[in-house]
Amino acid sequence: MKAGTVTLIVLVALSGCRLAPLHKPAGHPDFRLSESDIQYARALAHYGRGILAEHDSELSGREAAQHFLKAGQLDRESHRPYSRAALNLLKANMPDEALAALQEACEKDPHSIFRWIDLATMSHLLQRYQLAREAYNKALALDPEATFIRINLAKIDFVQQYDESALKLLEQGMQHEPESPAIISYVYDQAIEFIKLNAPERALPCLLFLADNVTDQRGRFLHLAGELKEQLKDPETAIALYRKAVRQPDALPETFLNLAVLRAESDITESISILSDGLKRYAGSPALLYAAGFLHAATGEYEKAVEQLDMFVEGVGRQQALRLGSDFLMVYASSKERIGAHDEAEVLFEHCIAYYPDHHEALNYLAYMWAELGINLETALEYVNRALAHEPENAAYIDTLGWIYFKMGRYDEALEELLKAHNILPDDPVVADHVGDVYLALGHRQNAIKFWRLSLKNAPENEDEIIAKMKKLDAVSNKGDLLNK
Repeated sequence: MKAGTVTLIVLVALSGCRLAPLHKPAGHPDFRLSESDIQYARALAHYGRGILAEHDSELSGREAAQHFLKAGQLDRESHRPYSRAALNLLKANMPDEALAALQEACEKDPHSIFRWIDLATMSHLLQRYQLAREAYNKALALDPEATFIRINLAKIDFVQQYDESALKLLEQGMQHEPESPAIISYVYDQAIEFIKLNAPERALPCLLFLADNVTDQRGRFLHLAGELKEQLKDPETAIALYRKAVRQPDALPETFLNLAVLRAESDITESISILSDGLKRYAGSPALLYAAGFLHAATGEYEKAVEQLDMFVEGVGRQQALRLGSDFLMVYASSKERIGAHDEAEVLFEHCIAYYPDHHEALNYLAYMWAELGINLETALEYVNRALAHEPENAAYIDTLGWIYFKMGRYDEALEELLKAHNILPDDPVVADHVGDVYLALGHRQNAIKFWRLSLKNAPENEDEIIAKMKKLDAVSNKGDLLNK
């Protein structure tokens, strides 16, 4: 016979009858069982029979539950029998009876936190949220520092979209347990869940809660909140969050980058300053160097652009950098060209064209650079014609073609193309200047002067260069003469 069966027989015997009085010599202890001892033994017997019923395939969960309920009624101090009864009733698809068993347990001992937690947990599982909330609050009243109870209450509030109430509960929990790992972890997971559900407006308060309560990661959470505000089409609030984030010790390089990008739309100078501040903290950050290089190029600060982009390439490796796409290659190459590093620019443009053979902007830029330098004119002509095949009415490309013809000494063809470009862009100073140069080459002095003056009108900053041309013709003696004619 198994030990468990023997034990059960003993318990059953104890539950069924009293022990016969013992005849003991006077003065010896009384070994007879008290009424409470016998009641406890009966409770154990029912509990044991409930366990057997649980494992007997021929018996239902309801029968097991009946034994557990009887055990609970006989033993008021233990909540376990009621819990087992409720579980068996639930397995028997009797949820109302299961909850009733747990409610009975709470009524018998309302000061037992475990009984209220059992009732709250099963109510929560069955989505009986009102009953679950009441039971959790009873348990919380018994132990206000029980963090897991607050988290479960918050879960119910979040499910019912009472987000503000949920976070208020958790804030109170943080007062009992500052920087509670359990609460922090839960709120973070909840924020991620909202993001996955495409509910950024619900994730945002969670991230702000974390920013307020996790001091050593405040910058990170403010950054994430800023990204959500961008997603919600609220750039002004995003900027405010990023500004706060960059002041934190744990500010991320991406925060400086995002803030700089948003500010670049209205104040590119401030945007560059933001990136500079980021690079002071994260020297060598590829993302910040890349962005700084682009912005310096956009403001015409080509020396600084090249400096930043050179550092970027050194940091990520040349081969990796060259695979970043045509935008990077164009900005890098054109910045090199602007500072006179023509050989390096040529290599970059050729690399861009090799990877992107239909990139008409690269084809035109390199063709024009060669024309300006008076080199590789045949290849330049091939490249600009490839560019024009994509955009035949692009005045800049037509100007390049005419300028190449001019450099080749094919002046009639040059004039035809440049006048075509001028008709498309009548106010463009570069095109007008080129037309003037061609007219001079063809011996049409007055037409040359006419177009140079037109160029000067639209680009006064080029007056020294144009006046130098005019003086060679003895057309003017000083700037005043030129401007007055």
